[in-house]
Amino acid sequence: MCIGAGLLISCIARINESDIYISEYGKPYSKSGTFFNVSHSGNCAALSFGDHETGIDIEKINGDNLYLAEHIFTNYEIQWIRSEPITRFHLLWSIKESILKAEGTGLNSSELLPEIYPPIKHISVNGTTYYFSYMVFDNKSIAVSSTAAVEKLNIKKIFADEIMNICSANL
Repeated sequence: MCIGAGLLISCIARINESDIYISEYGKPYSKSGTFFNVSHSGNCAALSFGDHETGIDIEKINGDNLYLAEHIFTNYEIQWIRSEPITRFHLLWSIKESILKAEGTGLNSSELLPEIYPPIKHISVNGTTYYFSYMVFDNKSIAVSSTAAVEKLNIKKIFADEIMNICSANL
């Protein structure tokens, strides 16, 4: 885990490292009951946390992985991607990964997720409904999923020095 993600967990979500345990698939959980998930891409880290199961994914938008589309997406999803291939590929990838992370399996899952219709903001996986929200932010796709309704992402860009100030204030 990157240092930025660790600082977000401890200083923003206020979860101590000693209160964290890891599931068999590598998903972190808090013994305090706060659900959280982290992701990072390059020099950017993202955190989702709250009272319900959650997953988050952030990806730098580039064309490097487009060749994977036909292997991981359905025909409908590929059609949706075609109108804006680079951006929509990463958005759909982020949505699916955030759901898998909320589910607790992450990319370790051998199951493909049911088809996602991006205008719809929820999906049922193994009997659990996951709500998701997504957007492009600073040339990155970001998606958060939760078992609680996620109307929209509340994104706040926090720079390293601000995190350090928050950490210092919490000591």
